[in-house]
Amino acid sequence: YEDLFKKTTQELNDISLPIPNLGISLKVTGLDKVKKPFVVLEKQIKKAHTKAVRLLAEEFSKALDEAMESNVWDWTSDTRDIVDTGELKRSKKIVVTSDGDIHVFYGTDYAAIVHYGGYFNPYGNENAKMFYPGRPWVTSLLEGGGPIDRFDFGKIYNAFLLAELNSLI
Repeated sequence: YEDLFKKTTQELNDISLPIPNLGISLKVTGLDKVKKPFVVLEKQIKKAHTKAVRLLAEEFSKALDEAMESNVWDWTSDTRDIVDTGELKRSKKIVVTSDGDIHVFYGTDYAAIVHYGGYFNPYGNENAKMFYPGRPWVTSLLEGGGPIDRFDFGKIYNAFLLAELNSLI
């Protein structure tokens, strides 16, 4: 569309319109100024999008923390939260790329076993084996189907984007 818009505005930039009955020819120039508001609008939309994605990432980060702190995760014969020392929760890093992608990282060496579950040797004891039930707080937020409701990226992004665009008006 951008190329079509440029071509159209270039064609509109210099229009000659002969009016034979009156014996005159009308020439219109300077229509390239028509595209300036569209360029400004495009920049404003990109800026609003970038801010909306950043705000969305902040909300998702809060939702991840809340999911970990919820007493809904299976643990032996009961349910409980995921947080023991808080190290796993504090190791979270959220990165928003220039393309608008949101990446989540947990930096502890045991993040995967807490999320997916599995067997481990407590205290490095090769003779002992324990099972850790999976508590997939990230997957539950992304896909639903777990004890935590799915995070509605679309609804939250749209609300932030609309608020940002309205602030421009």
